[in-house]
Amino acid sequence: MKKAFIYIILLLSATVSCSDGNDGADICGRWQLRQSVYPARTVTTDSVFYSFDSGVFLLQTLLPYNHESEQSFGRYAITGDSIIMTVPEPYLGQAKANRHYDWHTAERRFAVRTLTGSTLELSVNASRTGADTIYVFRKYN
Repeated sequence: MKKAFIYIILLLSATVSCSDGNDGADICGRWQLRQSVYPARTVTTDSVFYSFDSGVFLLQTLLPYNHESEQSFGRYAITGDSIIMTVPEPYLGQAKANRHYDWHTAERRFAVRTLTGSTLELSVNASRTGADTIYVFRKYN
């Protein structure tokens, strides 16, 4: 009985953390970046992950040569059909240095093009070219 009660409490707390009443509840969880579609080329990857939960996100790249990972943390907010991600100073240098993140400033605004239980597509407009870059993710369980 006691184990069942603890299990129910843990299950409810996990549900509440990603169901805070906003439209961004579906984005909670871990997403694997599969493609970055630039105007002139497409880059595929399987070692980059974005994780979202309760306004906090994690950028993670798995490093194949030593089985470790690079991580950067930040905050996110859902506003309409956009997600705004902010990386604070302690993690900004690492986020900028990682070639998979395309991070150049502390804050980035992405348009949410697709969000389903299995697919996430984000796009960002490059101010110098005026063309969108599209990031395609799959839900990673």
